Amino acid sequence: MPYCNQCGNELKEEEQFCGTCGTGQGQPAITSSPPTPPPSNPTYVNQHSPQKSGGTGIWKMIAIGVLAAALITVGVLYGIENSNLNKAKANIATLENNVTTLQTQLAAEQAHAASLQTELTATISELTATVGELNAARDNIKQLESDLAESELRVANLQSELNDATAKLAQAYAEIAGLTDANTALTEELNTIKDPRHFNSLQELETWLENDDTNTAYSSLSAQAKAYVLQVKALRDGFILSACIDWDSKYIYSWNVAIVGDTVYSVNAATDKISAGPSFSDALPLHPLPLS
Repeated sequence: MPYCNQCGNELKEEEQFCGTCGTGQGQPAITSSPPTPPPSNPTYVNQHSPQKSGGTGIWKMIAIGVLAAALITVGVLYGIENSNLNKAKANIATLENNVTTLQTQLAAEQAHAASLQTELTATISELTATVGELNAARDNIKQLESDLAESELRVANLQSELNDATAKLAQAYAEIAGLTDANTALTEELNTIKDPRHFNSLQELETWLENDDTNTAYSSLSAQAKAYVLQVKALRDGFILSACIDWDSKYIYSWNVAIVGDTVYSVNAATDKISAGPSFSDALPLHPLPLS
């Protein structure tokens, strides 16, 4: 148990100033038993020769003055130390309040930190799930991009094939149109050949012979051959210009015959010369055998 260094009063472990004398306990406290008080009937031993009575009174006055000064000093020091003690106790109380407040704040912050930790854990969990979904979405996007690239390639190939097919189809349409025109022309020519007619007038016969080249293009052929060439060419243009053959004991004669109204005309295939012949009592039909 500690004791005051000054007066020996028993102190508590945490006290820094004596409650009795106010002495600061800067030096180590007395931990041994308190000092032994003087005996109630002390026996004084006179170690000096007796003084005169007059000198003893002066020393008593000096001792009393010293003692009074000491008591005053001790009182002043006690007041100072007591004030310091009160200030220290007030500081300690303030510090204890601060410690209590800080402990309360610490507990609140620890609770807040625990709450934040819980939220952080939940957020990390959600983020992990989101990252997983994001990775899955990225994989899906990559697959879709690959599929799209393949689809675009197929589309490009199909477009190219479609362009080729369209070009071929256009060519086929053009060929069909050409064939249709040719067929129409051939049909017209066929109908013309199937339904030949006589010349409407002598002028029409002369004009046709002027445009025909049998007399020049086939000059190497015989007169009979020229007559039949002229007949076929006239038939291809839809006209009747019949080849005629006659003979006697010396010669074979050939010419072409054209009918214009009721008059017969002979035509020399080698020279395109036209000669008028006999006339019928009635004009012959323009189309000998009409198609309809």
